[in-house]
Amino acid sequence: MLFSLEQIATKLAVHPPDTRFDKDRFKLFEDIDRYLTDDSMLHSGKAYSRGRRRYLVDNPVKRLYESLLLKALDQIERARIDDGLMVWQFYNMGYVVKTPTVTMGFDVIKGLRSYQWEWDVPDWIVSRLAGCLDVLFVTHQHRDHCDKDIVNQMLKTGKPVFVPEDCGVRFRKRGRLTYAGHHAGYNLLGLQVTSYRGRHIYRESPFDMPLVAYEIITAEGKKIFFTGDLDYTSEETFPFKDNIDVLMLHCGGISPLYDDQNPNDIGDDDDAFFFGLHKFKTKFVFAGHLAELGHPVGGGRERYMTAFDIFFQLVDKRSTRFLVMFWGEGFHVPV
Repeated sequence: MLFSLEQIATKLAVHPPDTRFDKDRFKLFEDIDRYLTDDSMLHSGKAYSRGRRRYLVDNPVKRLYESLLLKALDQIERARIDDGLMVWQFYNMGYVVKTPTVTMGFDVIKGLRSYQWEWDVPDWIVSRLAGCLDVLFVTHQHRDHCDKDIVNQMLKTGKPVFVPEDCGVRFRKRGRLTYAGHHAGYNLLGLQVTSYRGRHIYRESPFDMPLVAYEIITAEGKKIFFTGDLDYTSEETFPFKDNIDVLMLHCGGISPLYDDQNPNDIGDDDDAFFFGLHKFKTKFVFAGHLAELGHPVGGGRERYMTAFDIFFQLVDKRSTRFLVMFWGEGFHVPV
């Protein structure tokens, strides 16, 4: 039986994210994959066009996303963190991390934003999203990672935003905009931030698409590492990292060398992901960039089952705990 989108949201609340396998939760993600690979549903509903782009105003998947997003914002605003940290998933590769002293955003966008169509999310939600954050880290300028409206709202209210050097996005106000360099260090809000330039997935060099990954050490001494669309199978320019508490790692479609359509294929998505875990030693890892609706299925829109294939291999490993989360879900990391 295929659950409705409303039923899925209700049942996910009963089966929240866990590093242990939950059969009922797994079955819900099987249904989520069926919905999110059905373009006829994703593109249906009330919409309008402006130039070459189509804006969806009302759509079943958009309604589900906004309801889960607002629930997450309620939690973030109310949460008081006494120990460890909380991590919330926002859309495909967006994360909000809250510690006892600061709330950070990583590649947070307001929802689906592709070059051809996007969700028309109300401005008040953008303001509320930016209002929850003390600082925003952006890995690169692609629309599924960098939301100009959120960046401009952060800058308008005097909040710091980090973007790559020579990032091509234009912002209304420079404000506290920082261009993050390679192996560059920054201190703010009690955080020690180090940015590293790396190669974007399926790009020829680290200079083809300016991208940085971020290492954050919090005031409490917890280490967070965020990769964005980093091709972590590439050795160039990027250091080995260990003692990470929380890692957000792009899952699926990392490199043509791990693509079975490539004659030089040396592995699959699982092999690539475990290569990343070898490079970044971590206690907890979150599977990122799943169900990116602006990409075609199998061409950047990775199924949740891709992550669960890896989950099954990690579930009994005590050194690394693996999380697969849906939009708006949060998890308390007890580190």
